[in-house]
Amino acid sequence: MKPTIVIGGGLMGSATAWHLAQQGESVILLEQQDSIYTSGSSLGESRISRSLGPEGDIYAYLQIRGIEETQKLIDFLNTKEPGKHSMEDIYSTSPVTYIFYPKTSEEIAVFNLNKPDTLPASSGDSIAFAPDVETAMKKFGMQLPDSLKVIREYQKYSGTMNPSVLIQKLHKAISYTDNEVRYNQRVDQLKRIDQGYQLTIQDTKNQNNQIVEASKIVAAAGPYNGKLLQHISPVIDELITPKRLFLAFLKIKPSVYNNWSAAQKDKLLNGYPIIKLHDELFYSMIEGYDSDGVPILKVGGHFKRTPITNLDEVWTIPLSTEEKEWSARETIEYLQMNGLDIEEDNLDFHSGYSCVYSLTKSEVPYVINLPMSDGTLDRNAVLVGGMSGVGAKGTMTYGHLAANLLFGKKGSNDRMYEITQKALGNERLESDLIELSSEN
Repeated sequence: MKPTIVIGGGLMGSATAWHLAQQGESVILLEQQDSIYTSGSSLGESRISRSLGPEGDIYAYLQIRGIEETQKLIDFLNTKEPGKHSMEDIYSTSPVTYIFYPKTSEEIAVFNLNKPDTLPASSGDSIAFAPDVETAMKKFGMQLPDSLKVIREYQKYSGTMNPSVLIQKLHKAISYTDNEVRYNQRVDQLKRIDQGYQLTIQDTKNQNNQIVEASKIVAAAGPYNGKLLQHISPVIDELITPKRLFLAFLKIKPSVYNNWSAAQKDKLLNGYPIIKLHDELFYSMIEGYDSDGVPILKVGGHFKRTPITNLDEVWTIPLSTEEKEWSARETIEYLQMNGLDIEEDNLDFHSGYSCVYSLTKSEVPYVINLPMSDGTLDRNAVLVGGMSGVGAKGTMTYGHLAANLLFGKKGSNDRMYEITQKALGNERLESDLIELSSEN
């Protein structure tokens, strides 16, 4: 029996491969990088982990269900290595702060926040709402302009998650099921054959080529999905568009940070991660700590996107002066909102790199069967992609959905599973294909 091959060993591919292995399937996971990643959509040590959302919100569900699935992963690993694995290896729990600007203030209405007290949201989160300047100061010690409003989410495992650690644990779990994770394996060609699929693979360390056959495939190659699938599902390249974004890593000068009181340092820690819901959607979190104990602040702009001319080279494009200045300016503004004594020359640029978002037209990700040129869907091939920068927190749920779709399993009887499956799946794909056809 030929195995199922999952192409792409980042968050989505690893989660899908794990769920397939857990279901007793024979799986090979291919990753073109080594076990220590140097580029790609899953690179890094932190992503915002949040579950705030109104009733019926698929992103809240992806997070909440994902935490349940991650706990199952931890439990499995502890049967093999007792006591060595915990949820805290992956998740750092801390408040998540959302600042609503005038154009986005109406979005607060969906949370049914009719009083400024702490109250349970429909997703099960505990939240605090500051609808005005006085409440923001009283609840959070924040000095806000009159036009801004704040929600702060308090929930176990909301805060940040570490994609690197999650991937390592997934790969270990896959290996424990007697399945394979192969590094430095780049798929140069993928085509259909009578009994499934044929992959031409190059070992990027020794340059050797081999041909491997699979009964089923999962494409989880992030921004490379379009190129990977060009021969068997070329329309994917029209449905998903990669765009460059940047990530800046900033550090408060030690001479400033070390002079802060314990209360000021706590205020900094409790203020991250942060999402400013303005036109460019600033987000920031604590990536880690420098050797001198000063936190390193990871900064990005969700809508600060630029076209890509060469996907292989985009990862090495340095940050521009404007990108660095924007990151510092937004960070200083936020820290000053928290009453922290800091000026622009107190902040150093630590490092930065380019990253890539894979964007669908609606910016909602896909978990779909591959559309073929004759208009039918290939039930033996699944794409997990178009994450649009919102995938990490729901990693384990995306993988669960993809594994179930590939083998035609219902997966769950709960209402939100079905809603999410429709929002991400083939029903939505067919609508997108009709729209694309009318545009062409």
